Amino acid sequence: MPSVVPQRDPKEIKRLRDSVSLGDPLWNLYNAELRFAQAYQSDPGDLETRIWKHIYQHSLKLFEKSEQEKPKPEPPEPRWNVLPLPKPLPGLDRVTSTILINRGIKENIEKFIQAPIEDLDPAMEGVQKAVSLIRKAIDKKVPITIYGDYDTDGIAGTALAVDALRKIEANVDYYINSRYQDGYSVNENGMNEIASRGIPRLVITVDNGIGAHQAVQSAREKKMGVIITDHHEITGDVPNAHALVHPHSFHTPLSGAGVIFKVICCLYQQLGLSQEDIAGLLDLAALGTVADLVPLTGENRIIVKHGIIQLNKKPRPAVQALSQEVGMWHIRSEDISYRIAPIINSLSRMGGAADQAVEFLLAPDIESAAPTASYLKQLNEQRKDLVKKQAEEAEGMVDPTKRIIVLCSSFHEGVTGIIAGRLKEKYNRPAVVLSENETHLRGSCRSIPEFNIKEALDKCEGIEQYGGHAMAAGLTIKKGDYDKFYRSLLRQGENIVLQPPVLSIDARLKKIDAALVRRIEKLEPYGEGFAPPLFIYECQVKEFKDIHGIHLKLAGNMECIVWGAYQKYIDAGRPEKIFLLGAPALDFYSNSVQFIARDFKAAESNDS
Repeated sequence: MPSVVPQRDPKEIKRLRDSVSLGDPLWNLYNAELRFAQAYQSDPGDLETRIWKHIYQHSLKLFEKSEQEKPKPEPPEPRWNVLPLPKPLPGLDRVTSTILINRGIKENIEKFIQAPIEDLDPAMEGVQKAVSLIRKAIDKKVPITIYGDYDTDGIAGTALAVDALRKIEANVDYYINSRYQDGYSVNENGMNEIASRGIPRLVITVDNGIGAHQAVQSAREKKMGVIITDHHEITGDVPNAHALVHPHSFHTPLSGAGVIFKVICCLYQQLGLSQEDIAGLLDLAALGTVADLVPLTGENRIIVKHGIIQLNKKPRPAVQALSQEVGMWHIRSEDISYRIAPIINSLSRMGGAADQAVEFLLAPDIESAAPTASYLKQLNEQRKDLVKKQAEEAEGMVDPTKRIIVLCSSFHEGVTGIIAGRLKEKYNRPAVVLSENETHLRGSCRSIPEFNIKEALDKCEGIEQYGGHAMAAGLTIKKGDYDKFYRSLLRQGENIVLQPPVLSIDARLKKIDAALVRRIEKLEPYGEGFAPPLFIYECQVKEFKDIHGIHLKLAGNMECIVWGAYQKYIDAGRPEKIFLLGAPALDFYSNSVQFIARDFKAAESNDS
């Protein structure tokens, strides 16, 4: 029940009422609230006030009941679109050619596949100035502090910078904000903490700082040097740092770890260190690059391809410990995306200190890394349980009539992005998930290609702070401004055409063997900007069983696994013949070929 005292000003309620049509149930609710607020303002104890209070409370109960009885939307079934088979490229087999052509790669094929490390471009705006300042600090024995971010990209970039500078005997430490106490980006509290460690000092930001005008000015006033290395979108003027390294004019949209890697590359080259010394940092650069979902083209492809080689051939102790803990026998880009990065991220998401993740990546031996690997795995399992529970709660709140999903509840702030992403994927529409505290709403947005969420937020009313890009963003709103924000965002989504997602499928596979898998894996890394291949494979099911009651394992011509599809298979009547959507892969544990699928359709389906 609402409070005896009206919670909003009559002018605000009238604006809300007038924003909806007369026949909308919300109009009746707002009108009753308005009349109650007006009567209360005139005389709180009057009979008319008591009558309108009763009408408002009754209207609210009816509205809440109708909302609960609304039909829940069925997620749109993706449409499978098998692309025409192209003519093979000269010297390449049909499958390799198909994957490349379908992703727009038709020239310089060998260079794209090999991604030679020699093609890393040493020139980027601001790098030379940053390196000069770093060398000066080292020569004069001035302490250096890396000011990193708490996500996987920021953590990996921070570890990379610390590791690289320690190897050349710099006096270096680091600082990372608390996700919940300080929030994202460089701030004055952080700079004050760093200054308390002693000045003079050089601060190098990693994966943040591009909007931190006040904090940078505060650092300068404290006689600290500041180098900003960041990759987030520049809006307006940049902070008055001593040097700025940002890929805004570079040919590749680097991650935060990628930007600091460029700085370290230049530093090492000036100091005459070997290519092997530089290559030893590629694993961390690759971790941040894949985790931050930047396109795996250009220099990002070079970084990730050679970083994954490093992760497999010469893994650092933290990677060895984590591989043993979760059973990773061979690391691919998807293992970074779905296994390593979520585990690293779980620390800050679940309220821990990101510093522990940095120390883990810097562990000198597997014995010291193993306890943290075990702890991180357990923490990530807790995170997955929390996401499962809160995602189910969120799905129960989805309004099927809205083109944008906007949910506000007591969600855990550390998982709003994951929940928003799942809702976006499941319902194929933009999703905003907000976590509520006493004064503010904080959360995450995930969007579809047809709706630029950053541009939408640029035009929204009621936002206190935000940042992001076309497909993802974070924001903070004062609780009292929620309705203003909600209405202005929904107005911008009125022209969104809701339709099932279309999955572009490379080919139908009839013969699958280890040679085919090797040809597919030769094109790694796959990810953002170079999508993993999707194939249809017909499976004659001989046996089936569940994995943890969630995933489906099939025995047919070969072993097949369909993620998250056990219940769907049961509900479909356990068909004996199905079309699987996915790709073949080598199980390095059993040394056998499997088909790993994301979905299936019964063989009688028309559009398979």
